[in-house]
Amino acid sequence: MIPLVAGALAAGSGSWGYLHDAMAAETVDATPGVAEAYCLEGLENADAADPLRGDLLLCLARNRLKVGNEPGAMDALRRVPATSAAWAPARALLDQLEIRRIALPAPPVSCTFDRDTCGFVRTWEMLDKGVVEARDLGDERVLAWDTTVKDGEDDRLHLAFAEDATVRSVSFLVRANPFPASVRVVLTSGAGARFLGPVLTAPTEAWASVALPITAFRPVDGGRGGPPGSVRLLELVDLTGTVSADRGANVVLLDDLEIR
Repeated sequence: MIPLVAGALAAGSGSWGYLHDAMAAETVDATPGVAEAYCLEGLENADAADPLRGDLLLCLARNRLKVGNEPGAMDALRRVPATSAAWAPARALLDQLEIRRIALPAPPVSCTFDRDTCGFVRTWEMLDKGVVEARDLGDERVLAWDTTVKDGEDDRLHLAFAEDATVRSVSFLVRANPFPASVRVVLTSGAGARFLGPVLTAPTEAWASVALPITAFRPVDGGRGGPPGSVRLLELVDLTGTVSADRGANVVLLDDLEIR
């Protein structure tokens, strides 16, 4: 370990001293390797109940990313205590890394969900609503999106492309159980502009076939402009809690996703 104790004690005692010196190395000196070492030594000297332990882990993760150690960064983010003020930003960063890790190649993309969720993930804000998994449905396998519908609350899944992608159409089969769901596809460009598709109904009695050409998407602010020229992120949004009277546990099922 690099001997950094003297520097940390000069900035202040305990974990705050290590964190202060790490942030200085990161932002002022632009030396993420030194910042990482400060964070590691601070963690070695902090007890399990230290209120700054989460901040040190988040700082460690951030600087590990800067030196190219993404697995180490993800490990540090997963260790941030849920009681820490750093937990929410840590989970948001972990979501970004996980979405990027399983990002899809450029279209055409075809998903039957026989083996996995085909890149769909639920972000940390929505984790309490249920699981997302490939699940057997009779003699076929589909994407099962468990959700809990509450007043005024949406739920959403994210699917990313590894690079900005040209998309001409999005199609899939959808149904819900035990009550119908109102869902929408939202596309986001690499520049962050969002485009809304129409609100769709997922019925309970049979599969509904959805086919959305790129011309079906409009800017989120309702302003002028056509559909996105390129797409980096696709979201599936469950709007049932804001447009329907049904409440409680529900499952949205998807199959045969095609992005072209």
